[in-house]
Amino acid sequence: MKNKKFLFLLLLTFTIKSSFAQLKEIYEKGSITKNDGQTISGFIKNDDFKHKITSICFKTSLSNNTCLKYDTSQIISFKTERGEIYNLFNIKINNLSKDVTLFAKKLVDGKTSLYKSLSNEMIFYIVKKGNKNYVLQKDRLKSGEVKIERYNYPGILNQITEDFSIKTNEVKFKEQYFIDRISSYNESKGNEYKIIKTTEKPVKFLTFSSGLGFGKNKGSEYFLQLNKRIYYPNFSRNTSLNIGLNYYNYQFTEPKSFGSDIEVTQTLVSVPFQFQYNLAHKSTRPYIFSGVNIAFFNKKDQNKNSLIDKKGFQENFGFSFLFGAGLEIDIAKNIFFKGEFRHETFNHLFLFGLGYVFKLPKKTNIESTF
Repeated sequence: MKNKKFLFLLLLTFTIKSSFAQLKEIYEKGSITKNDGQTISGFIKNDDFKHKITSICFKTSLSNNTCLKYDTSQIISFKTERGEIYNLFNIKINNLSKDVTLFAKKLVDGKTSLYKSLSNEMIFYIVKKGNKNYVLQKDRLKSGEVKIERYNYPGILNQITEDFSIKTNEVKFKEQYFIDRISSYNESKGNEYKIIKTTEKPVKFLTFSSGLGFGKNKGSEYFLQLNKRIYYPNFSRNTSLNIGLNYYNYQFTEPKSFGSDIEVTQTLVSVPFQFQYNLAHKSTRPYIFSGVNIAFFNKKDQNKNSLIDKKGFQENFGFSFLFGAGLEIDIAKNIFFKGEFRHETFNHLFLFGLGYVFKLPKKTNIESTF
């Protein structure tokens, strides 16, 4: 057993080729326009929409260790190569009772344009017509109050579009409805317009981890995990699909009422289909996961005798569920510590070890870096 532990620790310290992927931060090519009109090209941190409303993280080069934060007091716009455009607005919301300064994402570009923004977790839309801005907000019931606060978005939209063949009671507070309405209005006026569509390709990379397990009954375990991790940013930046190949070797003593105790070795070779949800994007990332696997399971005593009574589908091979929770901590470039509580076919010991991350070749304008 000592030789096996040494072998796996040696594997963990073996240097693989340098890579450029990462677990916590994704950057995409883009540019910012400062207050003085200067445009700077670089890389913008690919945050969720709600995080881009007040500020962004920007790097002129991926080799920079840290990004520079730019907020509404420093830039007037920013855009990415895949099509996202954000412009700065100083507007009044809540029936002109509240002044806000924020960035808004452009949805329709034209003489009459449509934008989307957020305030206090409430999505609202801005229609820019000429030099005037109009706000479309959904009616809402404020916390602790019994009266609904109304913002008359149907009437405002009808005013903007000059009652363009739509009755007030048909107006819906839906993004696609607003996009269609503003686009149709531009077209009716003979104005050129463009619907801004952005698509985010899946972010893919490989993770390799290996280590040991510890727990009760003086048991020991070692493992290898090689997974292809796939993020779909349009769906969630916290959720990933992990498909790969795992190996576990779990050794423990099984007491007997009569006779000598049995030294048991359980091995599991599995192909997991695992959904992982990261609770944070920082260098320390707690996570939970669940899924299913295709598994080949073996259980033998110290004399290599099988302890599985029956063999066949759903006996020593087949499908099983997996679930658990863990923690990943970045400790160096492309290297992370991993600790995990896992049930996969059987309850494992607490697993801990080190992992490497390396990028899969792909053509995209989204880049990853530690």
